[in-house]
Amino acid sequence: MAVGALASCTGIPGVPGASDPFRSAQENQITIQVENLSSEDMRVAVLGPTRRFDLGNVNPRSTGRYAVPWSAVEPLRIQVEPLTGSPHTLPPVTVEPGDHLELFLHTPASRSTLRR
Repeated sequence: MAVGALASCTGIPGVPGASDPFRSAQENQITIQVENLSSEDMRVAVLGPTRRFDLGNVNPRSTGRYAVPWSAVEPLRIQVEPLTGSPHTLPPVTVEPGDHLELFLHTPASRSTLRR
């Protein structure tokens, strides 16, 4: 029991939710490819349990690749906000450092999809 508590404090690899101190900065991130299939600008944000990363505006009919700092196995949600229309938050997905996600933006924003 004490080993589990100690492991979570020290970031021992293999312990769910623990950060690995031996990963490089590049390994302590996730990548998200965003493809805006709509005809309008969309603002995109990545929501973690305790933090928010604004990816900014994604132009219509364009694709971008973003690196987001991510050092543990945690749930992630994507918030999509079109310049016109209603914002939408996609259901949570559990991700870990090194994961690559693909986000497809549609109009209305509720039709947007996220996949691994």
